[in-house]
Amino acid sequence: MRNMRPDLAQELVKLGEYFFYEIKIDEITMAPIFKFLHKKTKNEYYYRPSATDIADFGPGIVEMINELKMLIREDKLNKLGI
Repeated sequence: MRNMRPDLAQELVKLGEYFFYEIKIDEITMAPIFKFLHKKTKNEYYYRPSATDIADFGPGIVEMINELKMLIREDKLNKLGI
């Protein structure tokens, strides 16, 4: 995570409370693939943002983080019975 922008690294740390994650590189396209495993439900989520998105914290990264935060909110609401 040393080469990532601090913003992305910070977001991944925050998401780490709810998800295990790993980043792999697709051998054919050389694109990063983010794999998130929800710690409670064990559901897997895969995202393939572009390298430009990662370098510039572009829309693909923002969308990925927003979707994961929405899953966290749903999980918290379910705990409350809402």
